[in-house]
Amino acid sequence: MNLSSVLQQRQIIHSDPEIMSGLPVFMGTRVPLQTFFDYLESEAGLAEFIADYPRLQDQAIRVLEAIAQIMLAQQRVNLILLDENLLSKKLKQPLVEAGHIVSNVDDMGWRGYKDRQTLELATAKPFALFITADKNLPFQQNLSAYSIQVIVLDVSSTRPLV
Repeated sequence: MNLSSVLQQRQIIHSDPEIMSGLPVFMGTRVPLQTFFDYLESEAGLAEFIADYPRLQDQAIRVLEAIAQIMLAQQRVNLILLDENLLSKKLKQPLVEAGHIVSNVDDMGWRGYKDRQTLELATAKPFALFITADKNLPFQQNLSAYSIQVIVLDVSSTRPLV
């Protein structure tokens, strides 16, 4: 599964030799997909990309969803835990549609638990993947001590987007 072809199928990006010399750009814009990846790789992150290109917020989330789906398919992950308030409605449904079993901390009755407790319970369940927006988690917990994989999203807000 190729990311570029998935994004084109979902009509998130397109390539046209007449636009930006054929570079993949976000649909209806001249903003190259590479610009999005450059933001993610820099300290600016997703929050600054959305601040600079507010019209592309939904497309940016859809790119991240596609990346997560491809990664999950490659790793055959099927038990996924989403952290509290983590864009649950936006992330949960596409992952469920891809055949994964997805719960969030609220579903499990673990809301308000300390990170260590959540990771221990998730590992025991056993969840294979924990998706969070808590940028401090890698600095507060020894993630290598857990068998669960952790993805930390760089977002400015964890409120569900409507």
